[in-house]
Amino acid sequence: MIKHLKYMDIEYTDSDLEYIDFISKIIDENSEKIVNFFELDNYDEKTYVKLFSSLEEFKKYYKEVHGKEPRDWVCGFAINKNVYTLTLNEYRKTRTHENHNVNALIKLILHEFTHSVHMRRHSNITFRWISEGAATYLSGQYEDSNKINCTYEEIINYCAYSNYRFMFDYVLKKYGKEYILKLIDDEQLLEQETKRLFEETSNQKEMYVTPELETEKFKN
Repeated sequence: MIKHLKYMDIEYTDSDLEYIDFISKIIDENSEKIVNFFELDNYDEKTYVKLFSSLEEFKKYYKEVHGKEPRDWVCGFAINKNVYTLTLNEYRKTRTHENHNVNALIKLILHEFTHSVHMRRHSNITFRWISEGAATYLSGQYEDSNKINCTYEEIINYCAYSNYRFMFDYVLKKYGKEYILKLIDDEQLLEQETKRLFEETSNQKEMYVTPELETEKFKN
């Protein structure tokens, strides 16, 4: 079954029937904000979104496209401008997500959709702080992030996503969206600026977070 939205077509199964209309409404409202953030005037082809109703099938497909097994917390990914996530019940089977609800599922889909849109702006996503920072910020995840607690090497390789969110929040608030877009478009500039921005962000004591994604809550 397919749910047709403005910027995406969501393939879902019977497992999603309880909440598909609800999440589609919220996703439709917020996806436009994401597209507008990246200033994409021409969205010529919708993003295809597949909700896997089997964790094993999801892992199998992940291995096919990435050439390796996913980590036990992986619950979604974007590739070739398309998005692949799990239905809610399967999402809860991944590590640290056991108690997640429909609202978390919405944010997961919007997170991966942000990556998809990011790739339309610039096909090569480099430096996780800006790619994962944009995805967590625009999806409303980790809204209580208030400090950096990782090293520079970790921020450019892998660390807790709250660090990406905090650094992105700080840089966006300090320098503005046009600067963020300039970094996305210019890989050399992004590489030059990242260490300075990390050190500057690390010295901040004030919380630079933005409000949580505005949605009504789904009672499940």
